[in-house]
Amino acid sequence: MSPKLPAGHFLGQTLQAHDLSGFRLTETTYAPGLRLPRHAHELAKYCFVLAGSFTETVGQRSAERQPLALIFHPTDTTHEEAHTTAGHHFLIEIDHRWLARAREYSAVLDQPLDLSGSASIGLATRLFDEFKHLDGLSPLAMEGLILE
Repeated sequence: MSPKLPAGHFLGQTLQAHDLSGFRLTETTYAPGLRLPRHAHELAKYCFVLAGSFTETVGQRSAERQPLALIFHPTDTTHEEAHTTAGHHFLIEIDHRWLARAREYSAVLDQPLDLSGSASIGLATRLFDEFKHLDGLSPLAMEGLILE
């Protein structure tokens, strides 16, 4: 059985994290040559690749992830990664309450989804920029971007 990582825990190095009501945003880095063993996460998450490339395997399917890739993993998605270069990721975890609320409007959140090349990249970029330049209105701005 693959290990399940609790909310807020990743196998890379955490640079910065910020908790919102029902969301956790984390910036991580990964060393070149790092291989992450098969594992899952307690919470659903989006992974926005800021820099670096890696191969991700979910089940029997492997995919190359490059900068500006945006991937969604539902709760308990088992996956592994092999980083070919130094990686820099922005991770957005969604608690079960928000996920249940989102499911009222979309069935897409029940399986892994590659959103690379979609309009969501612009939202992820704006969200990361807000995350890096926190001010008094940032929590509201970030929550709005996540919900969008």
